[in-house]
Amino acid sequence: MEDQHPSADNTRDTFCKILITEDEGEDHHPYFDGRQMHRVPKLVRFNKHKKEDYYTPKMVSFGSYYDRFPELRMAEELKRKVLEEFVSSSCKELFNLQICEVIDQIRNCYIGVSRDEYDDGALTEMMLLDASFAIYIMEIELGDIDKFKHSRRHLGVDATPFVSEDLILFENQIPLRVIKLLCELMHGNECTLI
Repeated sequence: MEDQHPSADNTRDTFCKILITEDEGEDHHPYFDGRQMHRVPKLVRFNKHKKEDYYTPKMVSFGSYYDRFPELRMAEELKRKVLEEFVSSSCKELFNLQICEVIDQIRNCYIGVSRDEYDDGALTEMMLLDASFAIYIMEIELGDIDKFKHSRRHLGVDATPFVSEDLILFENQIPLRVIKLLCELMHGNECTLI
């Protein structure tokens, strides 16, 4: 056994999920289990200056990591139009109320996002904009011709494929539960996107 290489030990570190009961803290919510959206290490970004950057969005940001990039402003305008045209005001109000209840868990999903950068209201608004736009993109991918034409009219033919790709980038995400919540509020039990 002493001659055996340390890598021959097949034991692995295991991740233990510790359940928190409701009385153990205000920050607990059953949909948020402490997972975070991690950043890609700088070492992995060796091709940062090439065309093939697989981590940085080309057209639209989701979440806080790329939110303030000036190159992505055109899609931010479309996000607001999508929210205005496709999400009812009562749905927005319900979403905001429910998101405010778990805003600390949402903030904790992102590494290095402080209250100074995004207060509760700003982060809630970002989640609403991004979730509604994510649903919009998913509906386009599932064949909603009217929304497809709408996106082409606002972003152009060339940009449309990049928007779908940006939705699935590792660092360019929002919690899935946030999208699911808005989808359920918009479509009720008939929501089949997620």
